[in-house]
Amino acid sequence: MGSCGHHLQPHHTTRKLLSLHSLPIHPEFIATRLHSRVRNDAITAVDISGWQVHDSYFSDPLVRRTAKHFEIAELAAEKAYLGRRNMEAVEALGGTPYIPFKTNTVEPKDDSIWAKMHDLFMYNRGAFMWHYHKRSNAESASSMEGKFGDAVRSMSEVEQVNEVLAKVLCHHICVLIRAAHELGIEPIFGAGSGVEPKLFL
Repeated sequence: MGSCGHHLQPHHTTRKLLSLHSLPIHPEFIATRLHSRVRNDAITAVDISGWQVHDSYFSDPLVRRTAKHFEIAELAAEKAYLGRRNMEAVEALGGTPYIPFKTNTVEPKDDSIWAKMHDLFMYNRGAFMWHYHKRSNAESASSMEGKFGDAVRSMSEVEQVNEVLAKVLCHHICVLIRAAHELGIEPIFGAGSGVEPKLFL
């Protein structure tokens, strides 16, 4: 799993996030934070809000939302998601968090996941960074800005959120098409597929 945040530019700008529509959205920015799978760039959780809220507040809800449908073995995230609670949330769901530490982080003395990951980061940086750099796939998932534009054109908050979610949906369609070609899958649509459609909310 990878976690990241980004900016899109509408006639108001957008960044990528996690929480829901209850947060006020700044007239110039929308934040979009997302989790994506390293293997195929599929986005597993997304949320959209105003840009003033710090990224770290959104990690725990994104991780929990992802864990409802996917097993989390590792989570690589940028420094903005660094926090004890965020690391503990990943560990509680069976994953290992790879989030780089800041230079001013005080060396922990306990036996927590925070301390274990701090020691790995400080004393075995190569091993830590090998896991962390898998996160570049999360960045490529969020590069949907390049495919679908880095701007939202809608004026109201609800319309802007829906426009960003539509970009996420389009990204998923691209992921499915690529997977079908790479794996040699011949998709069967409609009643002939024998599969009952499911809706995940």
